[in-house]
Amino acid sequence: RKELKKSGIKVCTVCPGMVNTHFLTKKELSRRKNHPFDKMPAMLAVEDISRVISLICAQSDQSDIQDISILPF
Repeated sequence: RKELKKSGIKVCTVCPGMVNTHFLTKKELSRRKNHPFDKMPAMLAVEDISRVISLICAQSDQSDIQDISILPF
């Protein structure tokens, strides 16, 4: 971030919670079920992440979004 600031390039770290994608196998999803209720954990949609990325890209020159944590609700 510091090295690129002089070039006008902004760097942002995005830390998402669990995202509902095809990368999660059935075995992994089963492992992550909330016990003792045996429910699937809350997950973000891919659209949630794409909206955050759009927000970062649309920020003004006067702002600097450095870190975003987004968790499922």
